[in-house]
Parts: sequence; structure tokens; C-alpha cells
Amino acid sequence: MGAVFAVIVILVILGIIAAARSFKVIQQYEKGVIYRFGQVLPELRGPGLHVIRPVGDRMQKVNMQIIAMAVPAQEGITKDNVTVRVDAVVYFRVVDPVKATINVQNYMFAVSQQAQTSLRSIIGQSEMDQLLAERESVNRELRRIIDEPTEGPWGIRVERVEIKDVSLPEQMKRSMSRQAEAERERRARIITADGEYQASKRLAAAANVMARDPAALQLRLLQTVVEVAGEKNSTLVMPVPVELLRFFVFQPFTLGVRLFGNMFAGHLLLTIFTLASWYLLTLSVGLVYAAGSFALAIFVFLLETLVTLLQAFIFTTLTATYIASSVEPAH
Repeated sequence: MGAVFAVIVILVILGIIAAARSFKVIQQYEKGVIYRFGQVLPELRGPGLHVIRPVGDRMQKVNMQIIAMAVPAQEGITKDNVTVRVDAVVYFRVVDPVKATINVQNYMFAVSQQAQTSLRSIIGQSEMDQLLAERESVNRELRRIIDEPTEGPWGIRVERVEIKDVSLPEQMKRSMSRQAEAERERRARIITADGEYQASKRLAAAANVMARDPAALQLRLLQTVVEVAGEKNSTLVMPVPVELLRFFVFQPFTLGVRLFGNMFAGHLLLTIFTLASWYLLTLSVGLVYAAGSFALAIFVFLLETLVTLLQAFIFTTLTATYIASSVEPAH
């Protein structure tokens, strides 16, 4: 009786083991590869519950999800002889589970090594400016290099490759910083010079407009005075326009000339009237008295003329002195 019970127990245990080996659950993101006595069956098992032979069959599950693998930083010399350190990330997935399990022992390790060697190769083929500025083209070329030996024989497709960081030596960073600073300064100077050129053209056009109408200069001066006077914390200095000096310089001189002419004409008429009177008087008195009177009239005329010239000279000198004292502080 005890032997029968032992046999039953052994059969139950063997049944449980056989059931555990026969029933396999495959997830939605997996594929099952069946090995029957070491030979791969062509049919792949999809997601769900599957029953295999407990003896002779073995199932290997292959993950079909996209795998993100970080590529360790690789140090190399670029095409323009600059030492850089570059790290990247590779996105790939299995497209043929049979090739991924048969043709390569460990496809994860194989893809990692292929990505590292390809990254060092792309560093040597590219220039530093390409690694820094043309990331898209470098990523596409790196993806092509990695995907070429992996998709056909290994059944692995590289979906995307991204360069994460490019580390440069400190000396190169300082050189690039100085270059960028010089470039920005050059652009700033060009912009400033262009602004000065445009402003000079506008000022020249404004000067031509003001030259055609001198009153515009005075209006512009008054406008500037109004703008400056808005700030109460400043002292206002009024410049004297050059156009106003013409009035102050030429008007007194013209006035002096007119005054001298009027005085000289008056004295001339007075002298002529005196000579005429003395001439009429000489007709009745005599030639001697007439000659004396004529000489006296000539002397009076010369004396009055000298006095008139002296007055005109004094008036002109005082006017010029006043104008000079008024104009010099303005300059």
C-alpha cells in the first residue's frame, strides 16, 4: 500500500513539472523562439499562453521593445586635430528574433561594442565644428555606420542615434570663448558704424533743408532749448546762432554810415547857404570884405567837416567795441 502511494506521489510531482515546462506565457512585447532538440522551429510564438513539449522543447523569449543603450564616452582626435570626448545614446530593437538568438551570442553586448567603435570612427572623420553645430548630419552618419553590420546578419535595427555631449579641453573652451567674443565685438562695431552712416545721411539731408531756410535753424535751436529746459537740474547755456551775428554786425555799421551821410549832407547844405549869403552880401559891401567872408566860410566848412568825421569815427569805434564784447562770451 505504501509503495502505491509513493508511486502516485512521484507521478503527481512529475505531472506538475511537466505542466510547468509545457505551459508558457508570452507577453505582448515578446516573441517566443522554440528549440526542439537543439533545432529552431521556423514558427514563432506570439503573445499568450502556449503549450510545448515538456521533453525536447525549449522556449527562448525575445524582447521586441525599443532599447535605449547609453554609449560610454569615447575620447578621440577630430579631423582638424582637436581632442574631444563624446558620449551618445543608441535606440534599437530586434526585428528578427531568430537571427538575434542564433547569429550573435549576446546582441546587447555586440551592439554596445559596435556603437563604441563607430563613435570613435565618426570622431576621426568629422571636424570639431561639425560635432558642435551639425549634430543632425553626424547622428545620421553614426546611425548608418552602426546599423549597417547589425540589421542584416544580427536581425537588429538601429532606430536612432543621438550624441549627448561633446567635451572639449579647457584651453579650447577659452579659445572658442575669445573667438565668440571677438565675433560679437566685430558685429557690434559693424552695426554701430552702419548706424553712424545712416545717421550722417539723415543729418546731411536735414542740413540741406535748414540751409534753404535759415529760420529752420532757429526753430531747431528753440526746440533743443525746450527739450533741455525740461530737466530742472541742469544749467542752460544759450548759444548765439551765426545768423543773428549778421544783424548785430552789419546794422550798426549801416546806421553809422547813414548818420555820417546825413550829417555831411546837412553841413554841406549849410555851407552852401552860407556861401550864397556871403556872396550876396559882397555885392553891396565890396570885394575885400567879400574875399574875407569867403575865406571864413571855407574855414567854417572845413572845421564842421572835421568835427563830423571825428563824431562818425568815435561812433563806429564804440559800436564795434560793444559788438565784440557781446559776441565773444557766446563763442
